[in-house]
Amino acid sequence: MNRIASAAASAAVLAAALIWPDLSCTPASAQPPAAPEVFNTKVRVDYLEPRKPTDTTDRTFPVRLARYERFVKIYERYKERRVLEEYAQFLAPLRLPTTLRIRLAECNMVNAFYSPRDWQITMCYEWMDDTEQTAPKETTRDGFTRQEVLVGGFLNVFLHETGHALFDILDIPVLGREEDAADQIAGFIMLQFGKEVARTTIKGSAYTWLRRARTRLPAYWDVHGTPAQRFYNYLCIAYGSDPETFKDFFDKGWIAKSRAERCPQEYEEVRLAFRKTLLPHIDQDLMKKVQERKWLRPEDGAW
Repeated sequence: MNRIASAAASAAVLAAALIWPDLSCTPASAQPPAAPEVFNTKVRVDYLEPRKPTDTTDRTFPVRLARYERFVKIYERYKERRVLEEYAQFLAPLRLPTTLRIRLAECNMVNAFYSPRDWQITMCYEWMDDTEQTAPKETTRDGFTRQEVLVGGFLNVFLHETGHALFDILDIPVLGREEDAADQIAGFIMLQFGKEVARTTIKGSAYTWLRRARTRLPAYWDVHGTPAQRFYNYLCIAYGSDPETFKDFFDKGWIAKSRAERCPQEYEEVRLAFRKTLLPHIDQDLMKKVQERKWLRPEDGAW
């Protein structure tokens, strides 16, 4: 999930993300009724249909065919749900100086990325398929549900890449590692559309990195934080935004007392940075219209 600088650097789940933050000191607590659609003429979307394998003599053909069939189901589900079109509506308040392209595509790797060369976010079918294949079938001992993982896992990655796009297109300076800043934007936005949705998406995001921390060796040389660090960072920004709503994160021992004491400050730092860097590029009237919409459906992530 790298931003591509010199080299290649999450269904209806996306609907869970589609609500602009209210930017108050505490996250919004309820969703208002549906409102008229809004659009951003600077956002273009595309669903690239997966390519069916044709070489039946290839010994990997059965595996590739099965993968293709899974990809087609994802492609059809997302296209029918109009996930990208809704995301374009979510971005309506942004004043973009150039066109941002968003697409679902086959990438030949489990990944998602933003390319500044053509101002494009690509969510790979491989990433979505991997998330679906590895999400728990039943609620885990830690209390993570499959729906949380599917919603939060996809949303986390998509908002992260959107963060990279905004840094680049809006020429926003980043103090520190850009990958950390993109994670902070993703986490902050997920906390702005009600307690229930916030818990669902944050828990799903945390599980994504917890699973990787448990199954992969940390790449300390990478531009991203280690999976374990990203797990704790998402928990902390959530706990800092509303210690009461996320009290179980502390009670379960997921956040150490020494870190928990600083989490409210960490959340406020992100909120302030958002107001000073991104808010000037947002049309306030359009933002209110977007906020009036209810984006999350009960069936989202339930497959």
